[in-house]
Amino acid sequence: MKGMLDALIGREGVMREQIASESTRRDNQSELDKLEMGKTSFKNFFKSKDSKEKSKQELRAKIDSSNHTIDDFRKLVNFVTILHGHMVIDKFKEHKVIQYKRMLR
Repeated sequence: MKGMLDALIGREGVMREQIASESTRRDNQSELDKLEMGKTSFKNFFKSKDSKEKSKQELRAKIDSSNHTIDDFRKLVNFVTILHGHMVIDKFKEHKVIQYKRMLR
């Protein structure tokens, strides 16, 4: 029972990491949009033009990296969900039914 609970908690942990990565990507994307539109923010208020261009490149790289990470998390969540749904839960139920029948005998 504890192993099954740990497996589900592990899946939730991966999903939380995915959500955190998506949030970071959204923040980076909004900062990049502000830089590209020429709007000022506290992060780029005192920066020079060269520094702003460098920040744009760094943000683009971070966004690309986040996209790859999020895709990997999605694949992992799908894999774990399929693994739990098709294999682990069925074996767990079967094992519990066998134990229940033994107790009834």
